Amino acid sequence: LLHGSGLKVHLKHLESIYTIQWQEDVIKRKYGDICCIGVSHTDRTIFLGDSTHSIDFFDIDTRELIHEISSARSQPGDGHSGDVNAIALSNDNCFLATGSDDHYIKIWNVKSQSKDLLGTLGGHTKAVYSLVYTLDDKKLISSGADGIINVWSTSELKSIHQITYESAINSVALIPDSEIFLTAGQDGRVVFWTSCLSRAGSFFAHSQEIMSASVDLKGNFIATGGKDGQIKIWQFHLTDVENGMHPFLKHEISIGNSVDAISISPEGNLVASIDNAGNVYQHRLETGELVYKTNEKPAFGFNRTHAIKFSRNGRILVAGVKNNVRIWKQVI
Repeated sequence: LLHGSGLKVHLKHLESIYTIQWQEDVIKRKYGDICCIGVSHTDRTIFLGDSTHSIDFFDIDTRELIHEISSARSQPGDGHSGDVNAIALSNDNCFLATGSDDHYIKIWNVKSQSKDLLGTLGGHTKAVYSLVYTLDDKKLISSGADGIINVWSTSELKSIHQITYESAINSVALIPDSEIFLTAGQDGRVVFWTSCLSRAGSFFAHSQEIMSASVDLKGNFIATGGKDGQIKIWQFHLTDVENGMHPFLKHEISIGNSVDAISISPEGNLVASIDNAGNVYQHRLETGELVYKTNEKPAFGFNRTHAIKFSRNGRILVAGVKNNVRIWKQVI
């Protein structure tokens, strides 16, 4: 068995994981701390929301600004009138949802040259902090500072399920191949929900507020980052969640500073995170080993002004560090 082909394939896979090389680049912006960030499914565009209430679209290769949706406070238009904290791209790469301090969610047609506004959703009473499309794009899930969780019909642009949780919710993540998603936030607890907003289970993950949570595409791991300066990696099975069992704590990593955002690579081999000083970290999911860290000069600013996200294929990692975008591309 030890010399079987299966083991050889596994070891070769591990070797490729451990020798990943990254090419780093920076998009320097003049103003606006970045609050949320993402990559198009074609790996051609970076989109972000910032503290000047704007939504920007950058070409990854040229690093040029290709479109901007300006603040509704600075000029007439369809933009937000508060910080843009949350952003989500539909799985068909056609629609972008954005959430803001102005309590509203806006849906944009990213296939149109002018990024036309398709609708505005008003189901929150405070800042919107997190958005995610379901895999079939039929629903959009939102959460925020008011503790409200909304499940929206994307065809009708209306809330079909709503519940108010006990405290602010900072992060929403889907459990792949299921009707279950999780939320995490101010009370340090991870809560599992069905698509109809029935509670499927919960557990305390951090001693302080959880700022971000991420799930790998295979649905085996959850990564959480909190104000307690901890990155935690949890191993779980969907059946365990459905039976109310507590996920297994695989790694607990202390970085000292509050963890603003976290993202698991689609392959499930790396966990990327960013702290409130703007430092970016990469840890191996299986071992918890630190493989990369930037060293930013401490410059603590507004809350929720750092973001990080892997592209869908895992070959690109983008981070909002203060007002600039840092890009890492896998060297093949």
